[in-house]
Amino acid sequence: LSSSSDELLDWCAYRLVTCARDAAENPNFLSPFANEARQYGLNIAGGVRGDITVILALVVNEPITSESQLSASTVLSDSLERLAVGGTNTTVFKISHSRSSSSPPSLSPSTSKNFPPIS
Repeated sequence: LSSSSDELLDWCAYRLVTCARDAAENPNFLSPFANEARQYGLNIAGGVRGDITVILALVVNEPITSESQLSASTVLSDSLERLAVGGTNTTVFKISHSRSSSSPPSLSPSTSKNFPPIS
């Protein structure tokens, strides 16, 4: 998987967190939390204003290109883990996460033009 797919996965996780935070802070948003609170007589709108975390995973099958991919598990970074499944392919699990308290992922100039702007 390319670095642009890493960036896209990070961007998607950050964008989902941004949308969830915006909904939680919107006093006119009728969330599942607000619906439940209203059943108990509380006049609450918006979402839960707590720590919002999103975790995304992308799983693909890739051809094995080197001996190092044949190991049972190779961790490349906090957000990328490759697990070999035998044969001539490897299953790649890419995991990205974002929290409401984190800053947006940096996108390289070559790939950022492909992503919609965050408003």
